[in-house]
Amino acid sequence: AGGWLADRMLGSYRAVLWGGILIALGHYSMAVPTDAMTWTGLGLISAGTGLLKPNVASMVGKLYRTEDERRDAGFALYYMGINIGAFAGPLITGWLGENWSWHWGFSAAAIGMT
Repeated sequence: AGGWLADRMLGSYRAVLWGGILIALGHYSMAVPTDAMTWTGLGLISAGTGLLKPNVASMVGKLYRTEDERRDAGFALYYMGINIGAFAGPLITGWLGENWSWHWGFSAAAIGMT
């Protein structure tokens, strides 16, 4: 759905921007200690990921021409950033969740996404 919206309505840049905003809002929502906000946050994170994920890789691909040697390095940097976040994020949010409160962990995720 995120790719379709980007192709027909928003464009890749706006889809990535709004996807990131929705993900951050979802994490901020989950920082509020109520069941309703937790479910609202999960919905916002899902919608945001649907917008961000299919479009950000295509934006990286558009940075360089197909024959440009730097294209592989651009994708390597992109994937390295994703992997660092995927490694560090659960460690930070998990530690906060276990030692303080899960809502503090979601707050850290919101700050990181912002």
